[in-house]
Amino acid sequence: MLTRKHLSGMDTQFVSMPTFAPQVALIGEICPGWRLIKPLVVTFEADDAWWVVSDDEFAVFGNGETRAEAASDYVSALIEYYQLIGRYDDKPSTALFRHLQNFLIVAE
Repeated sequence: MLTRKHLSGMDTQFVSMPTFAPQVALIGEICPGWRLIKPLVVTFEADDAWWVVSDDEFAVFGNGETRAEAASDYVSALIEYYQLIGRYDDKPSTALFRHLQNFLIVAE
């Protein structure tokens, strides 16, 4: 999962205007054993009680009560997506998996 190192400043609470960028580019180690080798832009959105983190590249999302929880859920979903599509050998899945591997790798 994401650590404080990965999420510095993500637990910010706000009353009126947000003080964070709604879009962030993730790169580097996203959790132990997993590394983004190409920047992946994610968008943070909030409603009354929940945060949602999503990307436009793979249509993966995560949610949580805080920005940190949503980001952690997003990383889990991205890794699950990688593991899921890596199991299929049909042409569309193989193409998606290759595209995902341009961004995300299993760190050695």
